[in-house]
Amino acid sequence: MSNLGERLRSLRMQRGVTQQELATKLSVNRSTLANWELNRTQPDFNYILQIADLYGIPVELLLRGNFANPKEEMAKVPVYRAKADVDYLENPQIIGRETVPALSVADGEYFFLQIEDRSLTKINIPQGAKVLVRKQDTITSGKIALLFIKASSVTIRRVKFYKKLVIIYADKKEEPIIYNRNDIQIIGQIMEVRISLDY
Repeated sequence: MSNLGERLRSLRMQRGVTQQELATKLSVNRSTLANWELNRTQPDFNYILQIADLYGIPVELLLRGNFANPKEEMAKVPVYRAKADVDYLENPQIIGRETVPALSVADGEYFFLQIEDRSLTKINIPQGAKVLVRKQDTITSGKIALLFIKASSVTIRRVKFYKKLVIIYADKKEEPIIYNRNDIQIIGQIMEVRISLDY
């Protein structure tokens, strides 16, 4: 059975959150959070309440649950075929379902996109991969997002914000493209990439 520190770390990693990001949200030092995860110290109950609230899970599950348990409750998430036009989100066609730990998708609405071309290899998403997307209309600068560009095309790119500008790019070798914030609509954040060896 896992201890509280292991559960805190496992849950944070499942949600794709860095120690610094979580520490900032909790208004604690990153080293304090690291000590909790290493089980050197225990968080006060108020922090446990905040963490459970941030992840949208019951406090009891955080205190007693086992996030690494292979027998944990699972959820089926719809898989859509990825296309570069806007229509696929307005008229999505489910092509299958992927099984994921229920806790990893408990904090929002999720879906997978099946990537059918090679346009995302620069951000290490190969043809045939499935990307798990958490629907949200904002994103932290530096994260990878599914986004509309000028309400006409859909893409997956890393996003950075600077004043009223949005900078999108695949990798450091690719020339970044700069847009006004009004030209970009965030659809969601890429949380996980699943690669199939059979594609």
